[in-house]
Amino acid sequence: MRRYFQQPGGQVPTALVALQRWGMRTAYVGLFGDDEGGRLQRSTLQREGVDLSAARQRTGLSSHVSVILVDEISGERSILWHRPEELALQPDELDPDVITAGRVLFTDGEDIDITLQAARWAKKAGVAVVLDLDLPGRHSDEMLSLSDVVVVPTTFIDQFAKSGNVRLAVRLISR
Repeated sequence: MRRYFQQPGGQVPTALVALQRWGMRTAYVGLFGDDEGGRLQRSTLQREGVDLSAARQRTGLSSHVSVILVDEISGERSILWHRPEELALQPDELDPDVITAGRVLFTDGEDIDITLQAARWAKKAGVAVVLDLDLPGRHSDEMLSLSDVVVVPTTFIDQFAKSGNVRLAVRLISR
């Protein structure tokens, strides 16, 4: 190992910080643990100007942690992660007015039932839905059908289309 550094992150928070730096207004709807990692995540998003008024904190819970190993030569990444189940939002914690207040809903494949509900509300309200998904899973078809923009790696394409044919996979995803 040549170096180590710790950063807060995740697909959605990273996108929100980038958008915030580009002059957009952003809000995070999700949960933080009350450990050091959760405090780092929360304080970083606050410092960047992301609205956290709809975010919640779970007491006595550790945060989602990922260790990303990057091969220095190939650039290939291996990701090890742990996320306590209790960090999942519950249906009564999701406010449709918050979800539909913006112009874009950016989401990932975590907490798929809550994600689907948020995407349905967003689509009904005319809010664009961006989906950043690593692997196909339960309800991928419905999430894809609710999404206006889809961000996926080639591993998703291979598994979703069950072939190495990128054109076929793109057609399947667009349907």
